Amino acid sequence: MPVAISGSVSGTVTDPQSLPTAFALQNSDTVTTSIVDPFDGFFRLSFLPAGIYTVSIRDTANRSATTDSVEVVAGLDNNLGNIELQY
Repeated sequence: MPVAISGSVSGTVTDPQSLPTAFALQNSDTVTTSIVDPFDGFFRLSFLPAGIYTVSIRDTANRSATTDSVEVVAGLDNNLGNIELQY
């Protein structure tokens, strides 16, 4: 039986018009990135090894949001819900 070896983090940016990008960071290293959908604001940071991450989102208008201590569990998605970017 296959066993999952990675998980993911997802969420929805409430105002995605300025082309945000999401980053999964671990120990100040960027592990993966994802372009946020410019229409519905959804993103998913996939294929993350289990562990604790910082999720950072930044757009071209220099707005951002950061969530620390985001847990990733193999085989599961950790949905952060709605995220509002701020200056």
